[in-house]
Amino acid sequence: MTTGDELSLDELDPELLALIGASAPTVAPPASLRASLLDAVSSNDPRIALAGFSGRLRRLFDLSPRAVDDVLAAVARPELWETYLDGVSLFHFEPGPRELAAASRVDAGLVRFRAGMAYPRHRHLGEELTLVLRGGFREDVTGLEVVAGDLLHRAPGTVHGHEIFADEDCVVAVLLYDGLPEFVLGLRSVAAGRIRSRWPTKRRAWCSAASSTSSCRG
Repeated sequence: MTTGDELSLDELDPELLALIGASAPTVAPPASLRASLLDAVSSNDPRIALAGFSGRLRRLFDLSPRAVDDVLAAVARPELWETYLDGVSLFHFEPGPRELAAASRVDAGLVRFRAGMAYPRHRHLGEELTLVLRGGFREDVTGLEVVAGDLLHRAPGTVHGHEIFADEDCVVAVLLYDGLPEFVLGLRSVAAGRIRSRWPTKRRAWCSAASSTSSCRG
């Protein structure tokens, strides 16, 4: 509802709106903008190619902009990663103080899965938040397909495995609460750390800038 002489867009004649739109001047974007977009798409620097995830990483992990840049830069630095299982490597980083205070144990890191592999079925002791940065996977229990840009939430006690899509490696950012998951072998459960190696214990002191977390899928 409007008052006085004001009109809302809903009250304007559609033909009049179309006429106004057609008469508006066309402004070409600057050449520098097109060049920047092309550079971002083709860049080998993950801080540029994955820049669209910066805000979500800051909110989800309670990180500063500088810390997010360091995390994204690590995607292209294999010497910083540690082998976890055959076809799986990890880069550990420390989340901000909000997340560290959220549970008795909080683990954060990037995980890279080899294209086409099957990640073993496992049970989560606490909550898990997974933000997919590259590639994707299918959950073997639910059949849910998760691709770059999806944020997946799984509750404590969830049991699932991942079938990684074959077209490219999958890189995810993971936040784990209350300990590492247990791999499920037949009717037995084996702590993930005893299969091959423990989640890296290296700690990197990132600055933090608290903000609210983004909504989750799942």
